[in-house]
Amino acid sequence: MKLIVNTPLKTANSQFTLYKVVALPTRVSKNNFVNYFIEYSYFDLENRRHDYILFEETDLLNCVTGKITICPANTAVYSAKTLKCLLSIFLQTSTYNRVCRRHLLVNLRTPTLQKHKSLWLYYFLEQRQVTLRCLKDNAWTNRTEILSEPV
Repeated sequence: MKLIVNTPLKTANSQFTLYKVVALPTRVSKNNFVNYFIEYSYFDLENRRHDYILFEETDLLNCVTGKITICPANTAVYSAKTLKCLLSIFLQTSTYNRVCRRHLLVNLRTPTLQKHKSLWLYYFLEQRQVTLRCLKDNAWTNRTEILSEPV
């Protein structure tokens, strides 16, 4: 999705890519996890990664969507040198542990399964076998997979 922000001091060729934020627990030891507090549901990163914008779901309702999305200039445009928690985690900088609030989750057992349009996002704390049933060429197929966290 391309996003153009109608903002003074920005040129017409400043295009942003919109990202939806999904905060998943992060393992810090065998049975302990941390969950980061993410203040915004979306963020937009400028195509050269020089600037970014933080959005809530309600902010996006003020945008006119189409082939190109145009939003009013009622939100701050941050320089990428100004690292807020969300951008710091996205860029995997070494500062996110200092700039992000987090809380400890002990013995977490709740899996996460979310659907975003045609994409399914899963997060299991331990290896899990699942059976997927998919419709392809008007025929249902079943497939069993072992899902585990990335190493």
